[in-house]
Amino acid sequence: MSHARITAVTSVIKDGAGKVPGLLAVLALVPDPRRPRGRRFPLAFVLAVAAACTLAGAKTFREIGDQAADLPQKVLRDLGGKPHPLRRKVIAPSETRIRTLLHLIDTEILDEITGGWLRSLADAGRLDGLLAAIAIDGKWLRGVLDGQVKLFAAMLHEEKAVIAQHRIPDETTETTQVKALLEDVDLDGAVVTADAVNAQRDTADYIAGPEEDGGRGSAYFLFVKSNQPKLQRAVFDAIQQDCPATPITRNWTAATAGSSAAPSGPPVPGTASISRTSGRSRGSAATATTPAAR
Repeated sequence: MSHARITAVTSVIKDGAGKVPGLLAVLALVPDPRRPRGRRFPLAFVLAVAAACTLAGAKTFREIGDQAADLPQKVLRDLGGKPHPLRRKVIAPSETRIRTLLHLIDTEILDEITGGWLRSLADAGRLDGLLAAIAIDGKWLRGVLDGQVKLFAAMLHEEKAVIAQHRIPDETTETTQVKALLEDVDLDGAVVTADAVNAQRDTADYIAGPEEDGGRGSAYFLFVKSNQPKLQRAVFDAIQQDCPATPITRNWTAATAGSSAAPSGPPVPGTASISRTSGRSRGSAATATTPAAR
C-alpha cells in the first residue's frame, strides 16, 4: 500500500469510470469553514472565480475583484454561479468576499486536492508503462513583504504542473523537508529528480527505501557535485569499475539514480547502475539508471 494518503480526488476518480473530474467537482471537495446559514456564495464558485481571474493575469486581490466584476454572465454560470432570486442574474463575489474566504480555507487541503487533480490529469494522458518524472526544488517566493518565504515544490517535468508545495520553516532548509513535501504525493509509477543540494542519504532512503521501513518504494535521480567530494568520488569509482579508461576532470557533475529494487550500498542507498555522459555547460556527468526507469 502506498505511503501517500488517498485523497478525496483519488476517491472520486476511483468511484467513477476512471474519468478525472472537472475543476468545479474538485473545488467542491474543499471544506467550507463557514456556517451553513447565511452563505451567499458557494465556496467552489468563489474559488473558481479566483482561479479564472488569476489565470487571466490578476496578481492581487484587488485585480481579482476587478476582473470578477467584469466577467460575463455566461462565464459566471460556467464557473458555478447561480442567478440571484430577485435580480435574476449571477452576482460576482467582491474583492472582500474573495479575500476573506481565501484566508479562511485550509490552504494545505486546497494544495493537496488541486495537486492530486493535476497529477490525475497528467496520468490520464500518459501511455501505460511510462514513468511520471517529478522534480523537487525550493525557491524564494516573490512579492512577499519581508522576502523570507521559501517554498519547496514538486512539479511534473512534462506537464510543467506543480502538484505539491510546502513552506520551508525559517530555521531549516529544503533538505530536511523532502518527506513533508512528498508525503501526500502518489509516487507509484514515478521517478523523483532533484539537484545536488538534495543528494542526501536520507532523501534516497525515503524515496527508494522499503515501505515497511518508512520509505516510499519509488525511484530517484539525484545530481552530485563537488560540494560533496566523498559522494562524488564514490560515484566516479563506481563508473571506473565498468569503464576504467574514463578520465576524470577537475569540475564535473554526477547524477545517481536508484529504486527500491536496487541493492543498498554506495554511493547512495538503492543505486542500481551508473553510466557517464557529457554536458556542454556542466562538463562531464555521471548518470545512473534503475530497472524501473529503463
